[in-house]
Amino acid sequence: MTIRFTAPVLGLGLAFAIAAPAQAQTTFRISHQLPPSHHISQLLERFAEDVEARSNGALDVQIFGASQAFSPEQHHPAVARGDIEGAISVNFQWGNTIPEMNVVTIPYFFTDLDRIEKFPGSEAAAMLEDKLLQRGVRNVAWFYTTRQSIFTSSNRPLVELSDFEGVKIRGLNRLVDEGLVAVGAAPAAMPGSEVYQALQTGVIDAGLTDVSAAYSRRFYEVQQYGTVAPFFTVYFHLYVNPAWFDGLDEASRNAILEAAAEAERAAIPLTEETADAAIEQLRSVGMQLHIQSEEEAAAFEAAMQPPVMDAFLASSPDAQALIDAVENLCGRATGATRRVLRTETRRRCAAAFLPLRGRWPGGAADGSDGVIRAEGAKGRRPRAPYVRRRPTPLRPFGSKDPIRLRTLFGSGATFP
Repeated sequence: MTIRFTAPVLGLGLAFAIAAPAQAQTTFRISHQLPPSHHISQLLERFAEDVEARSNGALDVQIFGASQAFSPEQHHPAVARGDIEGAISVNFQWGNTIPEMNVVTIPYFFTDLDRIEKFPGSEAAAMLEDKLLQRGVRNVAWFYTTRQSIFTSSNRPLVELSDFEGVKIRGLNRLVDEGLVAVGAAPAAMPGSEVYQALQTGVIDAGLTDVSAAYSRRFYEVQQYGTVAPFFTVYFHLYVNPAWFDGLDEASRNAILEAAAEAERAAIPLTEETADAAIEQLRSVGMQLHIQSEEEAAAFEAAMQPPVMDAFLASSPDAQALIDAVENLCGRATGATRRVLRTETRRRCAAAFLPLRGRWPGGAADGSDGVIRAEGAKGRRPRAPYVRRRPTPLRPFGSKDPIRLRTLFGSGATFP
């Protein structure tokens, strides 16, 4: 039974009393900050249905969205204390508590689809999951949310690096803002819900969000231009109270983990489709969009990635090992990324890429073109050797028929 509230919950005790199941079941309550229109919120609803089906009704999954039960900053302590069984947070929300969680927000580092597809179950994911466990929560799933950012503006389009000079722009966090400062911008960090008003009143000149949020938050009403770029990647991730999870019977634990793995796979084509739809929707309402070329992306990476990478490496003694683990997923590696790679990692990836030479632009087998490939990342859930492909169409859980994503989910994503 999935519980939905359309009005704010005044108190968890009251809410949970109302939601108490009529029969003996184990309750699995999940809190998150996303509105119902968000595509990850929609995905979570289907995850809940899948868990209940796989557990044959032994688990009663109750969803408390839109911060009705807990606010985003309350999720971690609430789950760790056992006030609620599970919650979803955005990766960069952990800030200095777990600085390693910022690895996917390093500019132009984690935005290749092959890397994103291989992340769940990888050594890199396991390292982050260990950090989360040390903080009293057990990670269950990584829901890929976006890799298509947009720089919005009203006075002039932000296409060249020089266009950012002196521009007051929405910042994300201290780490990512290092890249914006490097090109002369003046970032001001603020939550996504405050950006529209800040743009409207002139507090800031430019916005930074993902393309779906730019549409759902109606940035096009106060911004004329947008530059779409693979700036960074964002994940929402689901975590639970370890004592609660360990206390479940094996069948219930497996039901959650199997449904989580299915949802992780489903999130990739869903997110890609949502972003494509949002780009067309922004154009349809008159926003003038520029899609960043490979050459432009390389120039932005060269200017923005090094200071952010340096700040990330300085943030934790485990940062270098995490960078290496991400590189073992392979994909592209250029600029500051290549600079911090350990020699053995580069050799291993380059050697594994050799049989596929020429399938990506450049084609140098020694990795000097920045295209590298691993033999396969070691992780908790081994994956088959990667073959570059289009994302598998999202299907309803237990169905063989693909979902028409734009119709079912829309493009209501909101970037925090």
